[in-house]
Amino acid sequence: MSDQKPDPSGPTPFSPKLLRKAASQHGSVRFLQHNIVASSPALDLESDMAGQPSKLPQDPEPAAPRGVADRPRHQLYNNPNLSHVTGGYSGVGGYSRSGDSGESSADESGDGSIDSASALDNHRMPPMSFMNARLASNQGYGSHSGGNKGGDSGAGTGGHHDQFHSGQGKSAMFSGISDERKQEESGKGDLADIASIMRGSMSTTGSMSARYPHARELSETLTSKLFEMRWCICAVLVNIILIFVILSVGSGITVPVTLNISSSIGCVVLELLLLMSNIVTLAAVDDGAAAYFGHKLASRRGFSLAVCGFVQASVLQKSTFASQLSLNSTCRKILARASGLWVLLHVILWLTPISATALHSYPVRRDHGVVGCLAYGQEGIPVDRQWPIAVVETGLAEALFGTALGDLRTEQNDQNTTVALIGPQHLGVVEDGDTLVGPGFALDISSTCVCATSADVTGLTDVGVPANLAQPLADAFNPLNNAVGMANAIVNDTDNLHAITLLSGTLVCGGKNQTRPFVPVCTTTFKNHTRATVLVSYMTDGTPASITPRSIHLRSLGAAVNLGTWAATALKNILDGEVSMLKLPNPNPGIINPLLWWMSPNMMAVDPSMIEAGLEAAFALLFRAGVQRTYSAKGMNCVRNIEVDSTSLLQLQTYGQNVAEFILGLQLCASIIGVLGFIPWFLEKNPIGPAVRLTKDAVYFTNMVHSSSVCQGSDQLCNAPGYALWDNLDTVVRVGEAVSTREDPLIGHVTMDRPKLVTAFTNGKRYF
Repeated sequence: MSDQKPDPSGPTPFSPKLLRKAASQHGSVRFLQHNIVASSPALDLESDMAGQPSKLPQDPEPAAPRGVADRPRHQLYNNPNLSHVTGGYSGVGGYSRSGDSGESSADESGDGSIDSASALDNHRMPPMSFMNARLASNQGYGSHSGGNKGGDSGAGTGGHHDQFHSGQGKSAMFSGISDERKQEESGKGDLADIASIMRGSMSTTGSMSARYPHARELSETLTSKLFEMRWCICAVLVNIILIFVILSVGSGITVPVTLNISSSIGCVVLELLLLMSNIVTLAAVDDGAAAYFGHKLASRRGFSLAVCGFVQASVLQKSTFASQLSLNSTCRKILARASGLWVLLHVILWLTPISATALHSYPVRRDHGVVGCLAYGQEGIPVDRQWPIAVVETGLAEALFGTALGDLRTEQNDQNTTVALIGPQHLGVVEDGDTLVGPGFALDISSTCVCATSADVTGLTDVGVPANLAQPLADAFNPLNNAVGMANAIVNDTDNLHAITLLSGTLVCGGKNQTRPFVPVCTTTFKNHTRATVLVSYMTDGTPASITPRSIHLRSLGAAVNLGTWAATALKNILDGEVSMLKLPNPNPGIINPLLWWMSPNMMAVDPSMIEAGLEAAFALLFRAGVQRTYSAKGMNCVRNIEVDSTSLLQLQTYGQNVAEFILGLQLCASIIGVLGFIPWFLEKNPIGPAVRLTKDAVYFTNMVHSSSVCQGSDQLCNAPGYALWDNLDTVVRVGEAVSTREDPLIGHVTMDRPKLVTAFTNGKRYF
């Protein structure tokens, strides 16, 4: 190393260019951070601790800094004045310059250096200040001598021994730097700015993280607000979708499940869907109320803190909570009215079972193959095949279901007429459950009955029997001699066909005595005789003789057919004439004739309330036999219709559909109200998230109340009832940023206080 003093006017060893070069060579950010302070003019700690003012060689009138021992810790390790005070150079050829006196001296022995660690210890400098002072000592308060060989002795007088891996490498680098000193004055300003920015940023970030570990940035965007109202959006969509589902189920929908499963769990699924929609709607209304009242709490005038208890209360407790507030409360009226919405949403839960139980399941069928059958028509003229006869039909009634005759009034509770359906007869073998689709006929049948005082001409004409038929009917009825049977007369007019029937032996009308009872006189009307396509389902035990119709259903209606000729002839043929008598003896003691079973609830006696519907069913059976005896017939292939086991049809009855639509419509309106509660939040420019959270989160509410100064006197309410607690909390407050931290651009304090002591939040700022 050369002992020649370097030119003071040359470039500083820590110019920006050389610092960047050295940092790139060593690959260390820590190297740059340590040497920024070293390259900046440092304080003369010896003079500073002695209370002497430090002067700059370049500035004749510097400001005198305070002593090191008198400074706070954060000013020692984050002191911007370090960028404006000159230090000394060391480590190059044993040359040293004092930053305090401005004098240069050559110290060959190195004993002229100041022990900065000792000086700092005497002044009880904090640890971080000691680190900065150590850096300053390495710059200007120790001298390198020739004996030190450029500072690789490590005795505390080598300026930058702590910065490098070895003293020999350091001396070599400093020798290289000493050859490139240029433009010292321009480099000092750049380094001062870099050092100030890095020290300020690192110090501020570390200090805030240490002092406020739970501080978070408060930032509200459109996405975050939409996320907060997710339950409102979900409730609106759920209710709209369920309304369309109910409308579809009302008209019938096919589901890919078996009939047994859909029948057993269909009602349960519908009930769960309605309950789920109610739960989601309640959550949406709660969030809407929280957003609205949170905006009121964050507004300039503030709002009552009691709204937090209202939002956090359960559905049924909201009304009680509002009624227990003081009459002087500013929010009692609005909360009492709003609580009605929650009560209404809870009450409609009781209506959901009505809709659920109205869901019915039906089998789904499809056409598959053909079966030989015999179809009836009206081609040519009516004939009389002499078979079947009425007596046979009375016995057939014992083994025939009412559903096999059509849509009977006896089988339905919501209709006033019977629709008789006549379908084709099968010729081939069918299996149990098979259905044939073929041509047939439909006929409307309706009956009315009155009681005649006697079965003579006078008594019959008094109840409306035509005069020309009164005597023939009386003659046909009297031979029955009160035995069970009926006398019939067929009346054919222009548009309709009528059958007048006198019932004997039923005793449904009473009378003067048993020998002269009153006679029930019934008029049965046949009309709307049309072609139809029908589905006839069969049941069997596997043998051809056991095949019998189980049910018949209408698929479609066709054109009207002749009633006055073909239908009248069929009835006259099966009843043995225009006026006839038919005995109906009891097949077993105590049991009435099977033809009258549709008139009886117990097959033992005719019920007056069932006589009209029962007579319609009896004539449907007789007319079916008359068609088979009179109408033209031809063989054909009927389509075989089978039941699809893997699917079923779900259909909601009308009353259930109406109730479900009322429930969902009301819930949709409540969901929209919840959405409207978010509108003030969307229009607000400043964030109000903490205020909204205050209304919903009970734990957060407790913490805010504990840290607030407006809710005094709580220590006197430790054993008070709930309404007394809320009376104490029923005070107007504002949630926002404390006035004391308003000017701080980096961090703020969330507070709940009187509106005059609180300001609005700032978007993007950190809060604790």
